Amino acid sequence: VEMVQIVEPSQSLEALEGLTANAEKVLQLLELPYRVLSLCTGDMGFSA
Repeated sequence: VEMVQIVEPSQSLEALEGLTANAEKVLQLLELPYRVLSLCTGDMGFSA
């Protein structure tokens, strides 16, 4: 599943936090274990 939101650059951090919160809520409701990581784009592999 991929979540996409198109916003103005000035709203990008708020949008990211909202998307992250939505994903966390779904995982919590499903009682699935998860962790949140902050990665630099350069640290992500090609498949990401």
